[in-house]
Amino acid sequence: MNAFHNHPPMNIVLSNLVPRLPLSFFDLLRRELEPLAAARQIDEARVRIERPERASPPWHVNIQLVTPGPDFTASAAAHTVREAVTRVIGDLAGKIGRRREALRQRLRKNGATRGAVARG
Repeated sequence: MNAFHNHPPMNIVLSNLVPRLPLSFFDLLRRELEPLAAARQIDEARVRIERPERASPPWHVNIQLVTPGPDFTASAAAHTVREAVTRVIGDLAGKIGRRREALRQRLRKNGATRGAVARG
């Protein structure tokens, strides 16, 4: 269990379509995903890594975060696998932040509306 939340740790499912991916990649991936898991419950992170022949940039990373409520998906291509992961994580962090802010605004609006109706 996560020390800060009452939910189980996320499960990472890796679809590696690249022969000889560095062993340190999984550690990098887990370190990059931890801040997202602190911001939102993530049941599973589905990660797909590709390095298509003759593609430029050569590294393609896609991550789908399975969460209660809507899932979050992002993809990126870059010249290094680290850069591709960093871009995807940044995109996912932005999506999670925007979702959280929209929810806060909706709750504020609904609370203000209910208060106005109750007073009126």
